[in-house]
Amino acid sequence: MFKPISFFIMIIGILLMPLQAYAGSAQNLVKKGNTAYVIGKYDEALDAYEAAAVHAPESPHIYFNKGSVLYQKQEYTRAAEAFKQAAIKTKDIKLETYSKFNLGVCSFREAERLKNSDLNKALETCRQSIRYFQDALELSPEFKEAGENIEMVRMTMKSILDEIKRQKKQQKATQDAAEQIQDIIQKQQELFDRNKTLADEEHRKDNAKNLHEKVQDLAKGQKDLQQETRMLSQNMIPPGQDMSESVQKAKEHLDKSAGQQGAAVEKLGQDQIDPASIHQEKSLEELKNALASLGNQANPQSQMQKQEDDKQQQKNEASVENQPRDSKDSEKEKAPMNQLADDARSILDQEKENKKRRNIYSTGGYREVDKDW
Repeated sequence: MFKPISFFIMIIGILLMPLQAYAGSAQNLVKKGNTAYVIGKYDEALDAYEAAAVHAPESPHIYFNKGSVLYQKQEYTRAAEAFKQAAIKTKDIKLETYSKFNLGVCSFREAERLKNSDLNKALETCRQSIRYFQDALELSPEFKEAGENIEMVRMTMKSILDEIKRQKKQQKATQDAAEQIQDIIQKQQELFDRNKTLADEEHRKDNAKNLHEKVQDLAKGQKDLQQETRMLSQNMIPPGQDMSESVQKAKEHLDKSAGQQGAAVEKLGQDQIDPASIHQEKSLEELKNALASLGNQANPQSQMQKQEDDKQQQKNEASVENQPRDSKDSEKEKAPMNQLADDARSILDQEKENKKRRNIYSTGGYREVDKDW
């Protein structure tokens, strides 16, 4: 399970830390905020911390408390901003470590939200989460919870990549189906036009024998198209993939079109040209409805858009590497993350190797510094 740190312990610890400026007012407000936090009155706690920040605007502990409350309120973006300020303002390695760790947690929670709306953005937010956890590990190499969370985020990234691939495959299948529907519409229109021509010949009472042969040839063409329509309906979605609502509606319209085509074949077999045209026209209507049901998915991508998607996919599948941070140690050399593996077990094995490499350069333990309060 994903492990956020114990916010409760960190907040209680702050009570023991006197503040330089407006110590009495700030301490009383922090105490009030902590009390409200413990009993779950998060709005009241946030008000108290914000009031305390007016008296002690440079206190990293107040920013950390604000981040803790905002996290509990599931306002992850605002919580992250508060933790960033705590990390920037503190000179305490432990507090900076926990602030970076919580930034990683906030990023991960935000990524979870984004999975339902923007998978690519969720993937990038996961990368950001890993960078924050790595920052925490570099500050305190023995902080094992950060390493464990990196493993969890990597597994989540793997599932997001799998979903992106699945959606692209389904989109490709839908676009192919749309192109086939357009082709069937064109063929059905041609058969309908041929029917109208034969109907004119019938009304002029031209050679009946020759007309019969033409009608039967039209019936054969209509039957072939009916088989093509049925086949497309059966193969709308590749095996093992879910059928979206839009695809389901398109399939229903295709089935109705095939039914009308079958009725037209029957009428043409009896040399009933005008009645057959009615069914052909209804078939055309159903085919157009099928195409409309696919909506935006029915529009084939331009070559430029395909190239952009390919670049994005290559970026997603590339190695997850460290990038410059906004922390005070951003200029330090970072150990590159390994390429995202094809399965969760490989991902876990890779992180174990990363841990070994980190331990080689680890000095161990927290590095105490002079406190600024």
